[in-house]
Amino acid sequence: MQAREASHLRKMWGDVPCDHDHVEKEYDLGSDTGDLVCTQCGRTFWGDQLEELRKKKDDNKK
Repeated sequence: MQAREASHLRKMWGDVPCDHDHVEKEYDLGSDTGDLVCTQCGRTFWGDQLEELRKKKDDNKK
């Protein structure tokens, strides 16, 4: 997903919670940014952020 599309999604999504179930690589002008972006809400993740978020979510379910 292009970075500008992710930015537009974030603006449209607002502060509504999202499970970030589907993420894709983020690109800016065709170049891979190295980040991941949620295709539903547009939130951008880098490094281990997404894994840490999912782990916390799983821990809270127990």
